[in-house]
Amino acid sequence: MLVIVLVAVFMVLALIAAGIFILVGSDSGDGPLGGGSDGGGGGGSGPTTAGEAQVIDPGGDPEAVAVTGNGTLIAQSAIDGEIPLWDMESNASDGTISMPSYTWVLSLDFSDDRSYLAGGGDDGTVTVWDADGTEVASFDGHDDWVRGVDFAPDNNLVAAGDDRGEVKLWDVADESGVASLDGHDDWVRDVAFNNDGTVLASAADDQTVVLWDVAAEEEIDTLDGHSGWVMGVEFTANNTVTSVDNTGEVIVWDADLGEQLYSFTEHDGEVTGIDASDDGTTAVTSSDDGTVKVWDIEAGEVVQTLEEAGSQFVDVAITDDGSRVVATETLGEVYVWDL
Repeated sequence: MLVIVLVAVFMVLALIAAGIFILVGSDSGDGPLGGGSDGGGGGGSGPTTAGEAQVIDPGGDPEAVAVTGNGTLIAQSAIDGEIPLWDMESNASDGTISMPSYTWVLSLDFSDDRSYLAGGGDDGTVTVWDADGTEVASFDGHDDWVRGVDFAPDNNLVAAGDDRGEVKLWDVADESGVASLDGHDDWVRDVAFNNDGTVLASAADDQTVVLWDVAAEEEIDTLDGHSGWVMGVEFTANNTVTSVDNTGEVIVWDADLGEQLYSFTEHDGEVTGIDASDDGTTAVTSSDDGTVKVWDIEAGEVVQTLEEAGSQFVDVAITDDGSRVVATETLGEVYVWDL
């Protein structure tokens, strides 16, 4: 009898021990960090995604967006000439600024020192406002829609490109035209100065990017390699130019040699816009495939993908230090990511 009792006791102790092991071990998930079937706690595979976007609704049109270099103020295009501003510090509307007449605002750019905002409209005007929202200059020398504007680093010269294929340079302080550059035979979608303001790039539907000598007011080179409309262009690190088109291609060029260095098709749709950090090492591209991609230009690769399922992004901007990305979506909402 004693033997039977001892055997029974040992069996009960064995079952208890096994049960404790199961209870302790069953919640540990798939690995040492406890990542179970609910997806929590697992390790990442690299910097391929960013945090959740903040979505704001300034009340404008998705065609264009601009952000100050420090990321505190956002401007959005508008179909009625009333450009909405959004203060990121208070996370609230900062009112609107007005074009001289009722016009669809198609392009926007803040000056590097954040003292001015320039806007281009479908009535052919380019208007500049100061930090108080007061109009300081307005130019009406374009004969068609102005789809691209960019301030030179001197915060005074403004370049603008229009649907007639013309690129014009405007002096804000003198409120006068400086030059008219003719090198495209189709819509100019974007314009961009290099870091010292000596060279201007223009991107157009004729599938080319033209580089201009600003002082001489003449063409330096034509970068010919896109197979679609060139939707945007930026000067990037190591004296490169990066351009994007509506076939989904991103091309990096050697600005000195006028030669193509890299070509990428990381987007699954039309690439609608591009912007770059102040030092040109980081670029961002927007697409109607629902993604914004962050590029390491020197490495020639995508380092982050910012994705919103079902969205179609129209334009994108990045702060000087590359820490904040802003993009507009076709419904008019603005997405803000802090990287």
